[in-house]
Amino acid sequence: MNMKVLSGTRLFMNTKYKLSAVIFDMDGLLLDSEKIALASFRETCAHFGLGDLTPVFMQCVGTNQASCVQVLKKELQGKTDYLAFERLWNEKYSLATVSAIPLKDGVIELLNEIEKWGLRTAVATSTVTLKARQKLEKSGILHRFEFIVGGDQVE
Repeated sequence: MNMKVLSGTRLFMNTKYKLSAVIFDMDGLLLDSEKIALASFRETCAHFGLGDLTPVFMQCVGTNQASCVQVLKKELQGKTDYLAFERLWNEKYSLATVSAIPLKDGVIELLNEIEKWGLRTAVATSTVTLKARQKLEKSGILHRFEFIVGGDQVE
């Protein structure tokens, strides 16, 4: 995130709107995790000889785990064993995210600015809450958020 964006945000702060909190999505906004998920998905597809199923992956982006399971079961039906696919994809993703997931450009600068403004911060994500907290902790920014709400907490 460049300073031009931060400057524009600062201008917004001076308008008639009184902000008290900022709510962030996590994957793809704070953390550069979607690239890792897509790479591990493609590796899994290659393992099962499925070709490029990127459009299937894109149907899962921004959804919760239950919705993604439904998409995958439907799209993989008759092509491969869903449970074996899911198991391998999860293994590949877990191995790729053992260490910190890289932050998106400008995240620290933005969080610093928000802290200066005295605003409360939260994360609302389709990721399961425990996994979200673990990802944010490994990436060194969990302490920057007052609330974490995961997809498992939303009906």
